[in-house]
Amino acid sequence: VQGSGWYKQDMNDHIFDFMPIVKAGYVYAIIEYHGAPEYKYPTQVDDVIKAIEYLKENYQNYPIDFKHVFLSGDSSGGHIALLVALQERYNFKGIIDLYGATNFMTFNDWYSKYGSLDNQLLIEVSPITYLKENMNLPPFLILHGDKDHVVPITQSIELYEKLKEYHYDVTFGRVHDADHGRSIFYNEDVYQTIVNFLNKNK
Repeated sequence: VQGSGWYKQDMNDHIFDFMPIVKAGYVYAIIEYHGAPEYKYPTQVDDVIKAIEYLKENYQNYPIDFKHVFLSGDSSGGHIALLVALQERYNFKGIIDLYGATNFMTFNDWYSKYGSLDNQLLIEVSPITYLKENMNLPPFLILHGDKDHVVPITQSIELYEKLKEYHYDVTFGRVHDADHGRSIFYNEDVYQTIVNFLNKNK
């Protein structure tokens, strides 16, 4: 699920970013969702669910093994992927969250950027709201650049600590000197970490 600040996505944005994962033997399906501000929450979450259902219903047209599916997303896409994952609708093999927003109540810049949102909505759109004990959750991989100026790394740390508190399987990786994605973030160590996570949990 692609990051775009929840706005309309450039569907070619990550074609080359994830090439090493495809070369490792994995199919990569990039989901497009309706963009803000024209389309409000939960449209984006519903779009991802519809896309997953479409792929399942048309599996014969795609080289995808639906017994071994991971859900991933970066930035706003990571946020949407987490909301889908925490609904427990699907038996994903794993969740990969790349610098996604997790809790808007502690996201300091959120209030100044979107001051018109009330607290109840901020709680409702925060993935961490839905994280409870004794859920049927797959392993999580969380990666975040320690110089991210868009989504604070504390967002990922907060999710990691809550998952650990509830004894879920979670791995957290701090990408040194990396900002919000782009070339410094997507380095060989990051690719190897993702592929290792996929291989371990498939």
